[in-house]
Amino acid sequence: MKKTTIKNKKLIVASLVISAFLTAGFVFAIAFTVNYSVYQESFVYYYDNTSPSTFEELDLYASTASVSIRYNDTPTEHLVRVDVNFLIEGGFVKGTTYTNYYQPINWENSTGASFSLESRPSSFANPSSWFKSERNSIVVTLRTDVKYNIACTAITGDISLNTIVGSCFKEIRLKTTTGSIDAIGTEIALDDGITCETTTGNVLINLENCSIGGNVFGKAVTGSVSFYATNPVFTGDCDMTLITLTGGVSADIIQQVMPGASVLGSFSTTTGSIRVTYADNLSNVGARFTGTYTTGSNTFVGAASGFSSNGNGSGAQFVSNDFDVAESAYICSLSTVTGDITVSASSS
Repeated sequence: MKKTTIKNKKLIVASLVISAFLTAGFVFAIAFTVNYSVYQESFVYYYDNTSPSTFEELDLYASTASVSIRYNDTPTEHLVRVDVNFLIEGGFVKGTTYTNYYQPINWENSTGASFSLESRPSSFANPSSWFKSERNSIVVTLRTDVKYNIACTAITGDISLNTIVGSCFKEIRLKTTTGSIDAIGTEIALDDGITCETTTGNVLINLENCSIGGNVFGKAVTGSVSFYATNPVFTGDCDMTLITLTGGVSADIIQQVMPGASVLGSFSTTTGSIRVTYADNLSNVGARFTGTYTTGSNTFVGAASGFSSNGNGSGAQFVSNDFDVAESAYICSLSTVTGDITVSASSS
């Protein structure tokens, strides 16, 4: 009889516990539904200078937002326009604004343009932070007749830079922790190079008929790095670094005009493959690619197109026949721990 009583008590306790969980879940579901909402709001900021500097400073920071930097397609008096668009959705979002999740926007426009959108520290006591999604965006519009020095950092979000023909920059620095980066330029001038870096995401640098001073740096810790260049002209010797730890590296280079200087390239990955496509039609421009791997292979394509190799083992080189007499050259080291290296090249 005593065993039956104990058993019944255990069943009652179990039932009460289950009932409590079900009740709590039901109450939470009701509260979640009642307070489910979509918050949307937009802000616009301007920077003006009646006498633009040689290079206008543009510094951008965003905790959670995609950033798009582009040029105006209609006449504008503003040197910089920043459109901020918040879209926050989820349970318990009802009645909140962006200041529940972010510090007030910091906008400095006295000497140059500086924009900052920084998250507030997460708080477990704030249920609106538990179940929300965000699709925030920042659109930066630049003026076509002004030169810029650009630095942009995002913690979570993609960064894209689309230039126009004739754009001039002192330097471009784009960095995100979680997100991808696209930097695309045609007939632009870079005085001090370009840096694109992400922790988790992909990097694309695409430069066509551009003047490049300084160095080129692209890095993804986990993701791919892709570099495309058509007829770049370098104002001085250039260090070109393309690096990823887990992912692939690719470079496509077409050189049909004198580059003006030599390029020292370092393309590397820990786990992933490296692919390079190179072509020049100039007898005084050469290239040399050295492929090093631990576990993988070298594949060199173009032995009948002005290149020759000394094998395909680790450390093998693929060299243009005019390399020794070239006025300018691409001298590139390709290195992977685990992966394959493929170089397709031609030289006249």
